[in-house]
Amino acid sequence: MQSINQTNNDRKKSTDTDAMPLLRRGDTGVAVRILQLLLLNGGNAVGVDGVFGDRTEYAVKGFQTREKLLADGIVGRKTWYALSQLPK
Repeated sequence: MQSINQTNNDRKKSTDTDAMPLLRRGDTGVAVRILQLLLLNGGNAVGVDGVFGDRTEYAVKGFQTREKLLADGIVGRKTWYALSQLPK
């Protein structure tokens, strides 16, 4: 029963992250602030200003590298999912 519940939870989290926007350098707004807060929570030195600039891109690439994702600095579905798995 636990594996079925785990699978359902994984699907729900995947669906939740599918709704998140694709983010890259130059983007601004609430979604960027959420990204920055998640990165900060994960131990990355990044300011929370809602602007996807140099520091945010550097933090994203570092996070992607540590998570064995393509380190392109673009926050898509896989990066959002990995961020959602960080301890709260």
